[in-house]
Amino acid sequence: MDPTSPRAHPAIGGLERLLVLVCNEGYSSTLAAVALHEIGFVDATDIIDGIRGWERAGLPLVAPAPLAEGLRDGDGPPEPRLDATKAPDRGW
Repeated sequence: MDPTSPRAHPAIGGLERLLVLVCNEGYSSTLAAVALHEIGFVDATDIIDGIRGWERAGLPLVAPAPLAEGLRDGDGPPEPRLDATKAPDRGW
C-alpha cells in the first residue's frame, strides 16, 4: 500500500483516498489503519469490532465472490464480507 513502493497498486489511489479496513475482531485492522496513517494515508480507518461486531449488530453480510481461476487462498475459504450498501448511514 505504500505509494512510494514500485509494487504499489494503482487502484489504491492517492493518500487522500478513504480506506476502510476490516478484520475478524477489529484489532488487526486498527493496527493496519495506524500504520497507513504513519505512511501518509490521511483517511484510513477501520470497522470497530471487525466483521464479528458487524454481525453482532445485525448488519448484513453477503457471500464472497469465488476466487478467479488461477488464484488460490492459502487460508481456506473466503470470509463473508460486509454489505456496506445496507449499513446505517454513519455520515461517512
